Order: sequence, then C-alpha cells, then structure tokens
Amino acid sequence: MLNHLVLNKNIFKFICFFFILTSLSMTSSITSLTLAKQDAQESSRKRRVNPEESFLLSGKDSFFDNKLEIGQKHNYQINLKQGEYLSLAITRKDVDIVAVLFDPNDKKLIETSTTNRPQDPEIGLYSLIETTGSYRLTISTKASQLVGNYAIKIKELRPSNKQDKERISSQAAYDEAERLRIQNSKESLQKAFNIYVALLPIWRQLGDREGEGATLNAISAIYFTTAQYKESLQSLEQALKIWRELNNPIWELAILTSLGSVSNLNKENRQALYYYLTAQQVANKLNNPIWLSFTFNGLGKVCSDLGEMEQSLNYYQQALVVKRTLLDKRGEAITLSNIANIYTVLQNYQSSLNYHLESLEVFNKIDDVSGEASTLNNIGRSYMLLNNYDKALENFSQALKKKQELKDPRGEATTLNNIGYLYMVSSEQKNSSHFTSSSYSSSNGKQKALDAFKQALGIWRKINDPLEEQTTLALIAKTYTALGEKEDADKTSQQIIALDNTIKANATSSIPTPTNTLVDNTSNNKTNEVVSNKTSINSIASNDNSKNPPSSITYLPKPNTPEIAQLPAKTRKTTTPSKKETLAKVEPANQPEAESMAKPPSSANAEKGKFSIQVGALSKKEEADALCNRLRSAGLEGYVAEGVSAGKTVFRVRMGKFQSIEEAKKAAAELKAKAAIGEYFIATQ
Repeated sequence: MLNHLVLNKNIFKFICFFFILTSLSMTSSITSLTLAKQDAQESSRKRRVNPEESFLLSGKDSFFDNKLEIGQKHNYQINLKQGEYLSLAITRKDVDIVAVLFDPNDKKLIETSTTNRPQDPEIGLYSLIETTGSYRLTISTKASQLVGNYAIKIKELRPSNKQDKERISSQAAYDEAERLRIQNSKESLQKAFNIYVALLPIWRQLGDREGEGATLNAISAIYFTTAQYKESLQSLEQALKIWRELNNPIWELAILTSLGSVSNLNKENRQALYYYLTAQQVANKLNNPIWLSFTFNGLGKVCSDLGEMEQSLNYYQQALVVKRTLLDKRGEAITLSNIANIYTVLQNYQSSLNYHLESLEVFNKIDDVSGEASTLNNIGRSYMLLNNYDKALENFSQALKKKQELKDPRGEATTLNNIGYLYMVSSEQKNSSHFTSSSYSSSNGKQKALDAFKQALGIWRKINDPLEEQTTLALIAKTYTALGEKEDADKTSQQIIALDNTIKANATSSIPTPTNTLVDNTSNNKTNEVVSNKTSINSIASNDNSKNPPSSITYLPKPNTPEIAQLPAKTRKTTTPSKKETLAKVEPANQPEAESMAKPPSSANAEKGKFSIQVGALSKKEEADALCNRLRSAGLEGYVAEGVSAGKTVFRVRMGKFQSIEEAKKAAAELKAKAAIGEYFIATQ
C-alpha cells in the first residue's frame, strides 16, 4: 500500500511537472507569436516608408519644412522657363543635407551640401534657366542611417534681368575667392583679398546686401590672418550693421562673436566683453545652446585676461554644463581644460591637475589622439608645478611620443620646450626630494635642458616660426648663463636681436593691398549656375569641432581656450622669463601654440582712490553679477564689493576708484549716458 502511494505521488509530481513545462511552452509560443506579430507590424511600418517622395515646388516664397526618414530621398519638381532666374535657400536643422539639381534631360547641373558648423546652417543655389521644362531637385542626408529635418525656400523665381548674369558671375568670383582663402598661402590670400575688394562695389550696385555683408566678413578674416586687427574690426563692424538691418540673428551672432575674439586679441578687453555679452543675449533669444557655449567660453577668456579669475571660472563652468547637455564630448574635454588652466592661475594646482585628468579621460573615450597629446602636456605641467618632476617628465614624454606619431612638429617643439624647462626648474630646486636623482642634478639637468631646447629650436626654424624661435633662443641664452658659458649666452642674445628685426620687417611686407582686379572665372565656372555658401556664415567664428590644421585659414582667434581655435602667433618679449613665470606652456586641446599662462589678476581695481560710484546694493550675488554685466555690456568697468549692513551681507555694485570728486562726476555722466542708469551715488572709499 505504501509503495502504491509513493508511486502515485511520483506520478502526480510528473503530471504537475509536465503541466508546468506545457504552460511554459505555451507561454513561450504566445510570446513568440506576439513578438513575431510586433516585428511584422514594425516591418510593415518600415515598408510603408517610401524610399522616394515627390513634391511640387513652385512660385515665389514657396517654402517646405520637411523630414527625411532613414535612407529616404525627396524629389522636388520645379517647372521653369527659359530666361528665368532661380534662387533657392536650403537649410539643415539637425543633420547635413545633400542637394542635387537636374535639368529636364536629367543631367546633373549642381551638387552641394550643408556643413555641420553651427554658423553654416544654409546654402544658396542660384541659376539662370536656359531650357524650359521640369527640373528636379533631390534632397538626401549625408549619413543615410540618420533622420534629417530641413527646409527649402524659393527666395526668387522671376524673369531674369541684365543684372542677374553679373550677379551669377560675381557669385562665382566670390566662391573662387573662398577657395583661394582656404589655401592660406601668402599668394592665395592676396588674390582672394583682391577679389573681395573688387566685389564690394558690385554687390552695392546690385543691391545685394547679403553679398556685401558676407564679403566684408571675408575681408575681415584675411585682415585677421595677417594680424591687422584694427582693420579686421572695422570690416566686422560694417558687416554687423548690415546683418542687423537684414534682421539675420544667426549672422549677427557670428559677427558679434568674431568682434569679441578680435577685440580680445587686440587687447581691447572691455570692448570684447561688451561684444560677447551682446552675443550671449542674442543666443539666449534664439535659444541656441551651441552659440551660447561659444559666448561662455569667450567670456571666460576675456575675464581671464582682465584678471577676473573667479568670473572666468564661472563662465567656463556654465560652458561645461551646456557642452554636457549637448553631449558634445570634445567640447566638454576642451572646457575641462580651460577650467584647469584657470585653477593653475589661481595656484590651485591640485584642482588643475584633477580637471586635466578628467579632460584626458574624455579625450580617451572619443579616441581624440591630438587632444590626448595636448592634455598630457598640460598634465605634465601641473605635476611640475606640484614639484612631482618624475610624473611631469613621464607625461611630457608621452605627449612628445604622440606628437611625433601625429607628425605635429609644432606640438613636438612645444613639448621639447616644456621638457627643457622641467630640467631647468628641477635642477634649481635643491631642496626637492627629486634633486638626489642624477637626472635632475644641477649640471646634468641644465645640459639636458639645453639639448631639449636646441631640438625645439631646429623644429621652429624648419617650420619657419620666428616668434617661437625667438622664445626658444631666450631659453637657450638663460641656460648658457646658468651653465656659466657667458660667451655662448651673448651670441644667442645677439641672434634674438637680429631675429626681432627680421620679424618687424616681415610684418610690414605681409599686409595685403588691393589691386582692384577681379579674377576672370569664366573658364572655371559656368555663369548660368552657381551654388554658394554666401548665404551661410564663413565667419571668423568657428566651432570647436573644426579639424583645420594650424596652417589653415583660421576663423576665430585662439586665446588660451582651445575652442576659440587657431591664431597667428603673437609677438613675444625677448627677455628671459623668471622662474616664477613658469614658462611651460598650457596646451589647450589641440592648439600647441597657445600662450603660456593667463595673466595674473589685474591690479586696476586694487588701486587706491578716494571715490567710487555705487550703482546698487543687493542681497543676492546673482543679482549683483547681473547688474555688473549690464555695466560691462555698456563698456563700463563694474565690480562687486561684498560688505555687511545691519548684520546682513550685501553685494554693492560699484564702478571705478577715482582720485577726485570731479573725476567721479564725469564718470557718472558716462554711466547715465551709456548704461541708462539714473540711480547712483558717489561713495567714499
């Protein structure tokens, strides 16, 4: 009986187990069927996306705001008549767009595409119609796996007139000048400059304000490239007036950013601050985070140059937030580097190191070898300032190897200078724990420094950079002096003087002068059809994703922010820096020719004066900063003075420190006129 019960129990277990398996199997089948049905529905939805869609584009001011699905192409039919003039504007919104125009016989006439630069959202397409019929415009994305949003607008479709052929020809000349400018040789820049100058009166005669504005901007870029900053600013100011009249906020924003950059380079930092703050207001109105990040970085640089390090740090931190929101990893890494450099100036070397290490981590993730190399240089510098010479040399050596692999002679020479300077500094630190190492002993370290400097000197001469050559010669002279080799030190100093005269002579001869000749493009460009980026922004401003090498045309000055990219080298003093100046170069993300360090805090506001103008006393620091920014945007020097009143902290916004009441009253009148502030009082210090 017991055995029978056990058997029944086993049978019962088997039946239950079988039932569970069956249930699981049924559930799995149902799930599989459900998933298969969902897949079929998804596949059906995909199949319903037509790989090609057609639209009719006709009439003046016809506008299409459209969306391309993955792998899709849009065809626009445009019925055109012989003798008509067609002007199209194609604007990308999120991904780059490729546009191709075909004639009635399906012959390709024009192919063009947008760029991923934020200042180039639009391309223009112009044509004089020679054959009546149905023309086809195809729109697709550069990356077929992406969804693309774009817009097309017929700006003009009308019977052509006598001026249109000249307009098309002038546009072709403008495009030729752009190609020459990109070549960035002395000859090509001169030719481009001549074309731009000759085009200005033509655009004015044709009433083409866009052409005039874009050409003025291009002229300013060439002036900038040849270090004629005042002339560059004058052209930009004329261009700004035009774009404001045309109510084009994107162009206005780009020009304002360029004005800020060039003013900063021309050491007009208060004016630069005004332009950047104005650009920030426009970017906020447009709700454009990309341009907003540019203005934050520009403001960070200008405040750094003004010695307002805490304010600079604040702007860079805001830029970092925007970069992370945009998932712009490279921009994030660059901004981390900027923050690190400010901490270096504030002598918080550990924080500087931490931010550089974080920057390196991001560059590693996106496989940006150039960024890694530059950041390793900065990390080496931070370790050197922390007196950890072994780690400094380790990072400088890694940077040097990467620079050599990248075939970046400028970066290689910069790193060699840093290594040489490390040996000089460490050999003089007799109390350092590293001094016991033979590498850092006084005579051995100085000889190694001399060897590194000489290697760098050879590279600067090979790439023909007399300014950097001059800097390295100054280091060599100092090293010879430290080694007691006075004769060699004197010879090197004489080389510096001779080189200085050469630099001055070359600066005079490099200025472009217009010859009022317009290049004949008829052999290279059809006069009846043109595609151009004239309606886009080839501004001095460029985004930080530019891959242009240091020798290419530069569109935004490079202070010590890597995002505000490449600059012609600035004139440097030939005197040898003291040990306190720490020559080792900050290398802000891919820009090895960056300046060494931001200036120490300005003493302008620290000068004693009997009177100041108080504009307000506020309980919140943010409100005081906002009022201070208002003063700065008007070109006035405002600052915040923290104090205590009735037991509470107040933030007093003040302007200037004046020696006399008359001087203060004169400044108060300027305050009222420029900033429209009527409530203020003159306070004693």
